[in-house]
Amino acid sequence: MAAIWKPWEGVTIKDVERVNFLFQFFPKLDMQSITNGVPWYFDNQLLILDKLKPNDVPDQVKLNHVSFWAQIHNILVAFMSENVGKYLANINGEFLEYDPNNNSGGWRSYMRVGVIGDVHVPLKKVKKVKK
Repeated sequence: MAAIWKPWEGVTIKDVERVNFLFQFFPKLDMQSITNGVPWYFDNQLLILDKLKPNDVPDQVKLNHVSFWAQIHNILVAFMSENVGKYLANINGEFLEYDPNNNSGGWRSYMRVGVIGDVHVPLKKVKKVKK
């Protein structure tokens, strides 16, 4: 992973459990650039990343949620707004952010919203919304 992420000052990786690993980045900017680039995959498996809090015990942290960008297609230009994006994002998880590029430049064929979702809940691929 370090070869893919190319952290500025390196990363240490420790085996916490059979399937959990602890990544420590130097400095914090490396961690931010990597966590902002989620989701990540390793050996065709989803890599779920979370930031530890000072009182966390690494092998007891539940890794059930992942953030991702969702593309919303077939949306009328009049509905390309942050409020509509929030509403639609919350169908598949919890709204995180609205892509500011949705309303810049020319016309886009889709809207992008950041979502955090439970990995145990399947995504809804199609949702019909009435006017």
